[in-house]
Amino acid sequence: MKIRHATEDDAEAVRGFVSSVRSEGLPTIFEHPTMPTLEEEQQFLRSCLSKPNSTVFLCEDDGAIVGMLDFHGYPHSQMQHGGILGTSVAAAYRRRGIGRALLAELIRWAPSHGVTRLELEVFATNVAAVRLYEHAGFQTEGCRRGAVLSAGKAVDMLLMARAVAA
Repeated sequence: MKIRHATEDDAEAVRGFVSSVRSEGLPTIFEHPTMPTLEEEQQFLRSCLSKPNSTVFLCEDDGAIVGMLDFHGYPHSQMQHGGILGTSVAAAYRRRGIGRALLAELIRWAPSHGVTRLELEVFATNVAAVRLYEHAGFQTEGCRRGAVLSAGKAVDMLLMARAVAA
């Protein structure tokens, strides 16, 4: 498996990957009424790749995307040292170290791009993801109680962050 930076040319493959993960209907991720269009994925990648404090990493196995991490640096000058991330891994590849490897790549990338603070939000019910983030040095900084309705039940969102040495 190989981790690399995404390019705009990856839009179709990213679209397929995102559609696959969303179609699982997991109760631990946000629901989306429609799948992303090619144009939406192109715009998403263009937006991330055009900012010096934002990026997208892809994990590939035999040329197929099996994991993805997107990091969006904050635009405000007083917050540009930080940003928010999201990770996803294909069902057949979970619990094989891909999430850990993607986070490690982000942590290596961050200092040379002026990023010293990594943030995320995660469903409190996504125990595996919470453990992954904790093992990567993230700490819970807050909780948005009942912030999400999943299958009609209120679910807390944990706010987690970690510092990255400059």
